[in-house]
Amino acid sequence: MTDFLIKSTVAMGVLLGLYYVLFEREKMHRFNRFYLLGALILSLVLPFISFSVYNENLASTITLLPLELGKNQNQVLQTGNNSTTTILCCLYATGTLLMLFRFVKNIKAIRSSVNSNKRLSLKNASLVLVDAKILPHTFMKYIFVNKDEYENRELEKEFFTHELAHVNQLHTLDVIFVELIRAFYWFNPLIYFYKKAIQLNHEFLADENVLKNHKHVITYQNLLLSKASGKQHIALASNLNFSLTKKRFVMMTKTTNRFLATFKQAVAIPVIAGLLLVSCVDTPEEKTESPHLPKSKSKTVVQSNEDTYNVAALNTQPEYPGGMQAFYSQVMKNFQVPEIDHDLTAKIYVSFVVEKDGAITDIKILRDPGYGLGDEAKRVLELDDTKWKPGILNGKPVRASFNLPITINVKS
Repeated sequence: MTDFLIKSTVAMGVLLGLYYVLFEREKMHRFNRFYLLGALILSLVLPFISFSVYNENLASTITLLPLELGKNQNQVLQTGNNSTTTILCCLYATGTLLMLFRFVKNIKAIRSSVNSNKRLSLKNASLVLVDAKILPHTFMKYIFVNKDEYENRELEKEFFTHELAHVNQLHTLDVIFVELIRAFYWFNPLIYFYKKAIQLNHEFLADENVLKNHKHVITYQNLLLSKASGKQHIALASNLNFSLTKKRFVMMTKTTNRFLATFKQAVAIPVIAGLLLVSCVDTPEEKTESPHLPKSKSKTVVQSNEDTYNVAALNTQPEYPGGMQAFYSQVMKNFQVPEIDHDLTAKIYVSFVVEKDGAITDIKILRDPGYGLGDEAKRVLELDDTKWKPGILNGKPVRASFNLPITINVKS
């Protein structure tokens, strides 16, 4: 869970920062809309994406997850403060339930307003005439306006064009999507910045549609100023005077060079690639002091007088009797986590060779996180005298190299 929170928050922060620096002030609102939504989605799925990059001399990756290591043995020490965990879980559940209750309450309030007020057709939308003194706002296909202002023809056509843009471009779906994420991610302040950026971009899009149809920038700006007020803000609706700031007025008269826009959009590609590389790629590293694994581009690593092959090059890969689950069980049975007085998640990278007769030899620690974990991993492998089925190449048994990353999760 901690890993998910860290990775998703970092990704959200980086992508949102990129938006503020490169995109927000440029007139490319459709790109910005999908960038912001995509940034949110990518940030939430990024922690669940994992790519394995194989060392050219190492053949296979076997991952023991913390829960597997800790089912029956001491590999995962779950001696943490259960009461603290319970309290945090209760606080999270309470906050989530309150946010969901608020979301449902807002939906019901809007639905009630639709059902209890007069409705009129307006192109592919429905006008809802409300007695209360409100500013025009939109939810799904419903445009809410003050009844008296509508009947007295006090609402200029620009306002209807603005709200119809929200309807036609389905802006409400974006808002609902962000609200649902916020319900479960309410403790992360970045979600609130994302919602504000998405809604402001909606206003840019709606303003752009008005000016496309009516052309008169100054007239439209004066109309907006005449309606600007501190009146109610509907949480799930697109509001006419949402963030009626200098940003919107500047954007109405701004032009963006197409080459510059394309260049800025292209900048996002290496940033996203960098996030994937840092967050998702798991690359085993060799110890600098290990002279037995030369950095060769060859598929063959000479470790003795005989060749040792990468298992990817074999016709039949080496196999532990009973399968890899049996191998996992053997490791779990014998691995003893040293005394560690704090929470720790660590990976140990071990390599070994499966000989022609099935014995494992040449056990090395490629990366040792310390605390005696590397020595313990080596001890467990040396302790196991089970014979593997050897790898087969061209009908003959051969020596094959393995790489084994073991994940240890310790709760103090």
